[in-house]
Amino acid sequence: MIDLIKKAANKKFISIGLTIILFINLIVFPLFGKFSHTGSLHNKILDLRFGFSYDDVLKLLSELGENGRRMYEISTLFIDTPYALFYPWVYAAIFWLILQKKNLLQLKKYVFLPFFIGFFDILENMGILYFIHSYPKEFLEPVVLFSLFNRLKWIFALINLIFLIYLLIKRAKKNLIILFFR
Repeated sequence: MIDLIKKAANKKFISIGLTIILFINLIVFPLFGKFSHTGSLHNKILDLRFGFSYDDVLKLLSELGENGRRMYEISTLFIDTPYALFYPWVYAAIFWLILQKKNLLQLKKYVFLPFFIGFFDILENMGILYFIHSYPKEFLEPVVLFSLFNRLKWIFALINLIFLIYLLIKRAKKNLIILFFR
């Protein structure tokens, strides 16, 4: 797997990947976030929350209506899940490129961090699909599990961000030392 990350760690893949990520986050998800006739639900969907309760799930699925639930299912299956398989590769490639350029390959095990976000995102998506297909039946116990996957996704996203900031600070520190001692 590390060999695949090394191959992906080039400016072309990263540029295309970041463009796709921005397009999906800024255009596609907001469009599919308008699932109901009651207005935009983009800020209410389960994916964007840090955890959710049984009542949150029921309220959202009720607000969505049948067409909204169908759209949420389609976007989860055909946009969010493939996206969760794609974005970890872009972030891992970015990490590898920074580590390689700054001779920090002793930290190479951390290039796998983005795959934890993707893994928990996919598990969360499985829960969302389960909720949609189970609605309006009771599904109290699975909510706890899938809410945990949602929280783990966001926790690993934060860990990834902290690691990226750490790498950027380390990079800037090395550049400042080189400039200072020239």
